[in-house]
Amino acid sequence: MKILFTTIFIFTTFVTAYAQDSLFATAVSYPAWQNPASVFAADLDGDGDNDLATANYGTNDALVFINNGDGTFQTGVSYAVGPLPICLYAADLDNDSDFDLAVVNNQNHTYSILINNGDGTLQLDSSYSTGLAPNSIFAADLDNDNDNDLAIVSVLGVIAIHMNNGDGTFQDGVNYNIQSISVYGADLDGDNDIDLAAAAMHGDAIGILLNNGDGTFLPAVYYACGDYPNSVFAADFDGDTDNDLAVLNGISANISILINNGDGTFQDSVNYGNGNSPSSVFAADFDNDNDNDLVMVNQNSVTIFLNNGDGTFETQGDYSVGDVSNSVFAADLDGDTDIDLAVSNRNSNDISVLMNITIVSGIDNPFETPIPEHFSLSQNYPNPFNPVTTIKYQISEISFATIKVYDVLGNEIEILVNEEKQTGTYELTWYAEKLPSGVYFYRLKAGDFFETKKMILLK
Repeated sequence: MKILFTTIFIFTTFVTAYAQDSLFATAVSYPAWQNPASVFAADLDGDGDNDLATANYGTNDALVFINNGDGTFQTGVSYAVGPLPICLYAADLDNDSDFDLAVVNNQNHTYSILINNGDGTLQLDSSYSTGLAPNSIFAADLDNDNDNDLAIVSVLGVIAIHMNNGDGTFQDGVNYNIQSISVYGADLDGDNDIDLAAAAMHGDAIGILLNNGDGTFLPAVYYACGDYPNSVFAADFDGDTDNDLAVLNGISANISILINNGDGTFQDSVNYGNGNSPSSVFAADFDNDNDNDLVMVNQNSVTIFLNNGDGTFETQGDYSVGDVSNSVFAADLDGDTDIDLAVSNRNSNDISVLMNITIVSGIDNPFETPIPEHFSLSQNYPNPFNPVTTIKYQISEISFATIKVYDVLGNEIEILVNEEKQTGTYELTWYAEKLPSGVYFYRLKAGDFFETKKMILLK
């Protein structure tokens, strides 16, 4: 794991990012064989940059596009899976610290596991039965045993939970009744386990299944949203460190934001946007202002909504992509630390890659940064994250400081800071690409001061 440090000293020159018309450059297309239905970004070959993978239901395969390190990609390499693969997820499934792929096959009601050889090449390990017509998949450590399990949505009425045996093989599914088309996991009630949110398209609602802590779930509790919800994403939108929900509604063609009350219950939804046959939603910080923005996938474009910092949103603009777009993933693709986009396009048979061109320009007059009055540790950002996050902290007097990361069992995972620090504000970027999904804690100790905060790694 790599740690990148940035220090803001007491006297410095402040650089301001000024508004610009576009956040993203014109899309660059990469052929993706036939009918890509899902796209995911992860460092598949272990070289420190994010590669791309697609599930292609027209050719019954998964394609892997290796990043050249600059946000351009090599020709996709095909790996056969089952018939009509419609969604995929990248996570470490066999506990060997690289990203494997899980792919759901809609036609024969199975999912395929592609095990990474450690270099970005894959081998088909096995296929398993799941619910009828599976449509969406999510991977995380659901039972808190330090391996990644699977939650798979069947459009005919269940979420199947498949527990990992610890080696990348999986148990038969345990079914929970909810008619859904999309599932996403995050800690919604603040108890340090992964809960589930499922888009219940026929009920025009989002279903919340709270985890009992062992990978079993309470019956779904429903919250109204727009017409025909078909995609859901969880992130902190209002800056209070709990996970809120963004739900994409296919028929009403908008996004419903549901603010978390802090206990896994949610306020009435507020709707934003007016899309064109939208199909997918994703949250990330696109304008580098330390809050989570939104991207909505339309039929042949994406729409960006910028967060005002309080969980309300303003439309920033539309960006053209391929034809009949159906999935989006946001990640740093060119290594410049800002968030780019990859979009799969079903009819044009390609992936659109849009590079973030948020620029820092113009220099204000130098000013004197105030000496921090107190020691403090900020919430990491983004949170949840995959696999990179930023931690800011303040030192109010010269002190020997440590920041350590722990797992939920209290085991020390890594030391991020271990040295004397001058008075000032500091920032570090932590790369957790070798760790499994789960809840982690980071603790600052400086002199007599100490503070601990929680962060969630979701791969």
